[in-house]
Amino acid sequence: MLISKTDDELEKEIKEIQEKVSTLENRLKELENGQVQVSQELKIKVDEDLDKMNGYWKSRKKIFKNIWDTITENLPGSKKEFMEELGIEED
Repeated sequence: MLISKTDDELEKEIKEIQEKVSTLENRLKELENGQVQVSQELKIKVDEDLDKMNGYWKSRKKIFKNIWDTITENLPGSKKEFMEELGIEED
């Protein structure tokens, strides 16, 4: 069952979204201009977390590649075409 909103409801929703966008744009400008101070400890923690997550990503990518190579080892045709057919995206 499709529920239609009235014009007033849509206008209210649009106004709320525009206000949210404005708030987020202001926050982004503050971040881009360096107006927000971040402690050195937080920067170090974020960098460490990023390195950790990149390690997980590389590990999972390697595991996928090993499994993918095993599965597609004897398939006729291109592995790349098969990957596209299945909708698997690479980085």
